[in-house]
Amino acid sequence: MARAVVCITPPFGKIKPLSDLVVFSDVKSYIPQWDTPDYLNACRKYAIEHKVYLVPSRFVVDNILYLCLFSPKGDILGIQGATHRNLYNQSDLAQYDRIEPIATPIGNIFLCVDEDIYHPQVVRVARMKGAQIVISSQFIASYQLRRPMLTTGSWDAAQSTGL
Repeated sequence: MARAVVCITPPFGKIKPLSDLVVFSDVKSYIPQWDTPDYLNACRKYAIEHKVYLVPSRFVVDNILYLCLFSPKGDILGIQGATHRNLYNQSDLAQYDRIEPIATPIGNIFLCVDEDIYHPQVVRVARMKGAQIVISSQFIASYQLRRPMLTTGSWDAAQSTGL
């Protein structure tokens, strides 16, 4: 696994110097399906322009919540759907049925979508499949934003898997 500089920024925001991997931090729960193609095209251009790996905001395709990873050349290297749903979108979205780490020169990356970080078996399976890095992206409403919400899932995943 190579060393990487990670930058977390609002969508299409300024990147800190020497960043290899950018993760968008969004203030909305997900990009709706009707807007997903244009959004992902803009993300592709951003990855190319800044020559970075990019994990954009969560988006919906065919009623499944996804994350993806763009290469610095703008190719989608892999996608991961949410294997669990939160209470806000449980009736609207379906569950994804696979856990698939993505091989990159900076390590095997698992994209942990929304609620999945609170289900330890998801990260454990990702580790068994070769994941070395976990990127968790979830929406937390501002009125629920407290330290335990930010650390509980990721802390548990790190402690139980070493990722």
